[in-house]
Formats: sequence, C-alpha cells, structure tokens
Amino acid sequence: MKNQNNQPQSKRNNSKVITILLAVMLVITSIGGYLVIGKSSPTANQKATIVSTNGIEIIKANIDKPTFFKYEVNGKPMEVVAVKDANGIIRVAYNTCQVCHDSGKGYYKAEGSFLICQNCKNAFKYNEVGVSKGGCNPIPIEGKIDEVDKIVIPDSALVKDAPLFDKWKF
Repeated sequence: MKNQNNQPQSKRNNSKVITILLAVMLVITSIGGYLVIGKSSPTANQKATIVSTNGIEIIKANIDKPTFFKYEVNGKPMEVVAVKDANGIIRVAYNTCQVCHDSGKGYYKAEGSFLICQNCKNAFKYNEVGVSKGGCNPIPIEGKIDEVDKIVIPDSALVKDAPLFDKWKF
C-alpha cells in the first residue's frame, strides 16, 4: 500500500519511529548532561570564579550567597566556600572543619546566615569564616591573596592543604 507521496506505508512508519527515538534520545542526553554538570559543582556560581591549574580566583562582586568551589589536587577533591558577611565583606575558607575534617563528614552547608558543620552541627556566622582559628571552625586559607575586587587562592596553597581532605566523604 502506498500513501499520498507514493512511499510505502512501512517506510513512512519507520521514519516516524526514528524521529521519535531521536527526540527521546535528545531529551535523555539533555537531562543526563544537566545532571553531570550540576553534580560537578552543585552550588558554584560560575560567574564568581575562575578555577584553573593555577588556583581559584573568586570575583567578590559576584558573591551574593554562600558559594562552594570545587578543586582537585592529584585527583583528590577539595572545596572552598565563599560567603558575604553582614558588612558585605567576602570571606573564604576551606569547606572542612578544623576539628571534624578527619571524620570525613566535617563539611559545611549553608542555612540562613550560618554555615553548619555536617558532623558536629556547630554553626558559624559568616563573619567568623576564614578568620577564627582553632576549635571547630571552617579552616582559614593561608596564602590567599585578598585584592580589592577578587580573592586569589594559589595552587600552591591548595596543594599544601590537600591532606585536610584525605578522609572527606562529601
């Protein structure tokens, strides 16, 4: 049997099936790509940072909420958190707790105007981030360069502190 275009019915049906399959594959690929990209940096504001083998450069003007930046040293994941305190000052620290980092669960999540350690549940106001040393605090980053419009964390500082993330189970 032929249709109006003189094509056999089975060829026309095959074309429809191929078109539908291609559409489904496109949707699945789009969803998969979104999930992979989303998981590689779930909360990172890509406009706020440049992550390269030279380190991390955080643009202060683009930090309006707690932002987490992933970095790898020899395949080991690390994370830096940047927050804006009540005075508008951008503060950075490693996203791991000075006391709890060996537990593997000593990382922070933002809740309201606090960072909460996921191991000990201690809460830290944003104005304490990157400043307070000792005790159960986000670990300050030594070697960071605080410029007028950006904060630069050189690769050398990240490499030196990579062991803080040896047991990290984020």
